[in-house]
Amino acid sequence: TEIYTLSLHDALPIYSNDLAMAEDYILRADKGETLQEDTEQEDIFVDFARRRLPMIESYFQANKNPSIVMDLKRGVVAGGESRLEDETKAAKIFEDYCHAGRTTQFTNDDDIKKAINALGFEADFKTSQNYSRSDAKTVRVKATPINNRDICPISMYGSKAAGEYRFALLYGTPYEDDIIRAYTTAQQHGSGPIIVLVFGVVKESLRKKLARYCRENSKTFLVIDNMLVYAAATTQTSMLTAIFRLSIPWTYYKPYTEGGGAIAEEMFYGRQDEITHITSSSEHTYAFIYGGRQLGKTAMPDKAAKVFNNGTNHHAIYIDLLAPGLGLGQPPEVMWEALAREVNSRKLNCETKPNE
Repeated sequence: TEIYTLSLHDALPIYSNDLAMAEDYILRADKGETLQEDTEQEDIFVDFARRRLPMIESYFQANKNPSIVMDLKRGVVAGGESRLEDETKAAKIFEDYCHAGRTTQFTNDDDIKKAINALGFEADFKTSQNYSRSDAKTVRVKATPINNRDICPISMYGSKAAGEYRFALLYGTPYEDDIIRAYTTAQQHGSGPIIVLVFGVVKESLRKKLARYCRENSKTFLVIDNMLVYAAATTQTSMLTAIFRLSIPWTYYKPYTEGGGAIAEEMFYGRQDEITHITSSSEHTYAFIYGGRQLGKTAMPDKAAKVFNNGTNHHAIYIDLLAPGLGLGQPPEVMWEALAREVNSRKLNCETKPNE
């Protein structure tokens, strides 16, 4: 008899009658997989919001940016404990970010780009026109796309953004209306999710007001200031991951979609055995996927195609048989013709033609 040890966290779905999750946990335990989820990323925000933010705010009230940079280089971190693996790197990140806000004009595009890249984005950008205030500016950014939920847990700023972002830049210590106005104005410039960069301090009380505004009005934008950059740079997590983990919980976001079909990469969980079967290299592999409405029948083969398609010697083609011209009432040849069109459009070399 084999005995599995489950933590209270693991056993909770069983005792709360969540039978689907309980079955998944039992199957994972049967395979010897680790059941306890990694809570490191969640702890980063919890530690920031409950403990570090008040300490960092007090520290920033007593120190100017040059002093903060010097402290970072010496390994001194607000909160009374050292969290730095690389003091020089943390100091440079903070200094590069703050340097762009040394004047109220935001006239140096190189400084702005350096500040954005300091956050972890690999970005090229095009500056949009200034709007009415001299201490504000909107910047459109094309960055390396993020398709990893370990870096960004929500699709709006991850896979769906496709690397396109809008940054609203503010200088100093803004009020709630200033940040909301910057967000509203940025909406008029291009496309992509919006990030408000404050080259100054957003106090904890203001963050809570902004969080309430976002939830009450279903608005989604991130607010990053000197304190949040400082907090992210002094964690043991990669910079961009920390930036998202510390800023996303303060905004509003609805991750779920209505209706069926493919889902965002960040929202796909489980089904590993089924995906492994579908992507098996055996020439006799086939699968018949069935189930009720909106249970993942489309999402699973879509995910399997992404896993299988490596762009070199593995190519996955997904064809929707309910698309116009296919499906019920059509002869089988129509499907092969559709497959041939897909193969030809991707310029794939096949030993045999798809219609043979």
